[in-house]
Amino acid sequence: MDHGIDNKLKKTLQEYKELFTLYEEAPVPSASDILLNIFNLSGEDILKNKQYWHRHLGACWEKLVKSVFSSRADYQHAVRIHKKSPCDFAFSDKAIDTKYRLGSGDSGTLEKLAKNAAWLKALGYFPVMLILRSDNLPNALSRMSSAGWQVLTGDDCFEFIRCHGGLDLKKYMLSLTTFHLASPEEKPPNHFEGL
Repeated sequence: MDHGIDNKLKKTLQEYKELFTLYEEAPVPSASDILLNIFNLSGEDILKNKQYWHRHLGACWEKLVKSVFSSRADYQHAVRIHKKSPCDFAFSDKAIDTKYRLGSGDSGTLEKLAKNAAWLKALGYFPVMLILRSDNLPNALSRMSSAGWQVLTGDDCFEFIRCHGGLDLKKYMLSLTTFHLASPEEKPPNHFEGL
């Protein structure tokens, strides 16, 4: 084999070896969380297809949080910049982005979220990221904080929702041991009674 090609191949392999040793995987999710409990899902269920579950649980979390805040008089749908939405919704001077879990150290994702914070700040908003789970990738959280996001996870996230949205969403979710899907003929239960 040509010595120059051999060196190029080894150099490429060494670069990727170093890259892969720097890659930090998010901690394995704990067995359960408040949203998984509602749907009677386990951590093992999620591990079978993390991308699928995290996408759909994230969409569910976003809709739940939007539902709480949508009754505010100053609620605004997603801010649009260059046909993109750097947040899920806004109220007052706060731009809110919701995440089920921030478990990716993917530089493209983190760079996009950092740009979103810069855009929102340039428009006069205070970027707030509400993350349901507490077992997030520490470096990703640090990157978001340094980019200008106020990052709130777990109980801090729920406290923000309670203070600014007017509903103790955690208490509400805990009251739903398993979500009751009503048949079309049935009237769904009013889970807001007594809250």
